[in-house]
Amino acid sequence: MSSKRISPWSSAPILPLSLATMVVFMVGGALHDTPTVDEPNHIVRGMALLETGDGRLNIAHPPLANLVQAVPGRILGHSFEVESREGWESWNLDEVIESIIAADYEAFREVLFAGRFSTLVSSLLLGVYLYFLTRERFGIAAARATLVILALHPVFLAHGRLVTTDLAITMGVVLTAGELWRYLTRPGLARSLLRYSDEHLDRMGRP
Repeated sequence: MSSKRISPWSSAPILPLSLATMVVFMVGGALHDTPTVDEPNHIVRGMALLETGDGRLNIAHPPLANLVQAVPGRILGHSFEVESREGWESWNLDEVIESIIAADYEAFREVLFAGRFSTLVSSLLLGVYLYFLTRERFGIAAARATLVILALHPVFLAHGRLVTTDLAITMGVVLTAGELWRYLTRPGLARSLLRYSDEHLDRMGRP
């Protein structure tokens, strides 16, 4: 009596459906929610570093995540002209933010909302990674459950679209743990290098 083997791709529709669900929820929130209390800090840090190469405003946070989040705003042609803002010379982030918002709030808002979509894309990539990692480790049923839970989890949906370092930290931890497991079960040079890069990504995203 032979048992039918289930193809690892038999649950493939779960992947696009779950990702589409995440997109619907997160895009709606990203477009309509007002800025949170800490988003201005992160987007101004990122734009300042992207415009000037000067990391003086990034004392509290490593710059990588904020730098990536600022890229869409620069692509749209915006500039905060941070070097001319009040508080720049004294390294005062709050004064720089107030000066930027007072000068052109609509432009500031466009840069912030563009940055949210950078975080959103990272959230989707994290979902894809979790799906395949879980399928590899625990099987299709667990992979399905993991992705569906992620796609409907209110905390992830809320934070996975904001201009903060929360998602970057989460990605760093998950990638480090996942690739460490793969390295321990199937060691090799490529795995070792990937694990090393994941650990550095985790550190660069931490507050």
